[in-house]
Amino acid sequence: MDEKRSKTYWLKILIGIAFFPFTSTYLIWKSSLDRKIKIGVIIGFWVLFILVANSSKGNNNATENIATDITTAPTQVISPTLIIASPTPLIVTPSSEPTPKPPFATITYSNRYMLIKNLGNTKLTSCLVTIGYGSVFSPNTDYYEADFGDIPANSIYSLPWSNITKQDGTRFDYYKNQPQDVELDCTVNGADRSMHVN
Repeated sequence: MDEKRSKTYWLKILIGIAFFPFTSTYLIWKSSLDRKIKIGVIIGFWVLFILVANSSKGNNNATENIATDITTAPTQVISPTLIIASPTPLIVTPSSEPTPKPPFATITYSNRYMLIKNLGNTKLTSCLVTIGYGSVFSPNTDYYEADFGDIPANSIYSLPWSNITKQDGTRFDYYKNQPQDVELDCTVNGADRSMHVN
């Protein structure tokens, strides 16, 4: 008798698993909950069950499609080939931007002079040195300058620090201030040139 009961118990469990959503609906309906709660729980259970079932079907179909694509794909044997790149001609097109010009001078310092060396074979004319001017967009009104004229070709001009002054006449003191933001403006072969040294 005990074996028979055990068999029917397992049979009921297997039938409950096989007919899972219906069995769950029946058990919820037979419970002692309020009728409105039972209806809400059953509807929620079925909506959830349908959503889960539909999402798993979509994944299975995608997996099946991939599997059939793989099994029905034609097989090809590809032999290795050596690809040699042929040289292509280099075409240089002129740029709209001008190439930077080489510097026309160098500026070095000693304790008594600013040394400006003309690097070209042409005389530099109308030369002007400014210290601490800033930029065109944010100029400093309290800067030093010296307008010293010409520098012969391939020569060094020694500009005394005392000749570099502010507009009020204050002289540049090399011992108190290190020259920063130095700009040299000259005319080279009729063209205005400028160089900036920090």
